[in-house]
Amino acid sequence: MSEIILDIKNLGKSFLNDSGLKHIVLENINLHLVVSSDSGSIVSILAPFGSGKTTLLKIIAGIEKYEGVISLNNKVITSPSRKIIYIPEKHNFLPWLNVRQNIEFPETISEAKDKILSQKIDEVIHNVGLSGYEDFYPSDIYSGFQLRIALARAILIKPKIILMDDILRNLDGETRQEIVKLLKELTSQYKILFILSTTNITESIQLSNRIYLMTKNPGRIFKEINVFRDTGSINSEIITRYKDEIEMGFKAQGMFQPVLVSL
Repeated sequence: MSEIILDIKNLGKSFLNDSGLKHIVLENINLHLVVSSDSGSIVSILAPFGSGKTTLLKIIAGIEKYEGVISLNNKVITSPSRKIIYIPEKHNFLPWLNVRQNIEFPETISEAKDKILSQKIDEVIHNVGLSGYEDFYPSDIYSGFQLRIALARAILIKPKIILMDDILRNLDGETRQEIVKLLKELTSQYKILFILSTTNITESIQLSNRIYLMTKNPGRIFKEINVFRDTGSINSEIITRYKDEIEMGFKAQGMFQPVLVSL
């Protein structure tokens, strides 16, 4: 059985502000994630706004420099790669291309373009729920479907990890529930490790197998919570149980209103 192993050791991130003083964004972040590539998983980083969640995801994606060591399957991450894909909160589509063209675009400029079959693109489009929307343009469809474009484009690259930066925050309640269901289906289908940043307690419980709680100023991970589901489903009793544990964890850090409680 193969595994996806993400190791983060003593990670830090700082910069000099306008006054020339050192501002610490992230400090002493340590994570060891081992996930079977036969099943995939969803992990959430739960923290308030301004805690450095976005910075952490960009560092894992190889986009930003950092202090410490990050490795994927024992290979140190120093630059972006096809193995780890980052989906920002604001999507970077090419507006003059339609949905299908936006999904396939990364492959048309890569060395792997001759290996990507139209059938595979059709399959991904179907699996994310975009069948019938291939000829639309991103501006013609609402944000929930735009997120599906970003997911399809990422999945087509066949990464081991997909990083998603607070992607559900601006969606309405019904659309959020649709995306929650979709992400679980995609995890099962493609055996990917999804890592999400979020400010929403309920969202993290509904989605995740594991939740990391993070402080701010500077950002530190102070607690890991494994979410166990007897049947794989989620209900109000499970949400309440973990919500109480999460809120107590933040209060112990002196953070009394760190995140949103519900969708």
